[in-house]
Amino acid sequence: MDAGKSATSAGVPNCVPKFSWTIKNPRKLFNRLREAAGVSADVEFNTIRDGSYTASCIAKVPLHIAKILAGHRQDGETDNYVARNPSMVKVATDAIERHYFGG
Repeated sequence: MDAGKSATSAGVPNCVPKFSWTIKNPRKLFNRLREAAGVSADVEFNTIRDGSYTASCIAKVPLHIAKILAGHRQDGETDNYVARNPSMVKVATDAIERHYFGG
């Protein structure tokens, strides 16, 4: 985002944190985004998380990758050393896209 643009002028709803990728309560953020998008309250955070986890497993994505995507801690000390980034879960997000959108 350009330094001179506000979150709204950059096309990002005001309910999205502007300068932090750390989300302390993803359910609250999800609810604000869902409401801003006009999506039914019947669609819950768990609906998306569980469906994504299921689609990953159906596509035989390695379980440790599906767990990272679902936000689960890794076994033992691994969680302290794994620096997460989007490329790590690309195989899972690609599987989810194919499952729901035929991508």
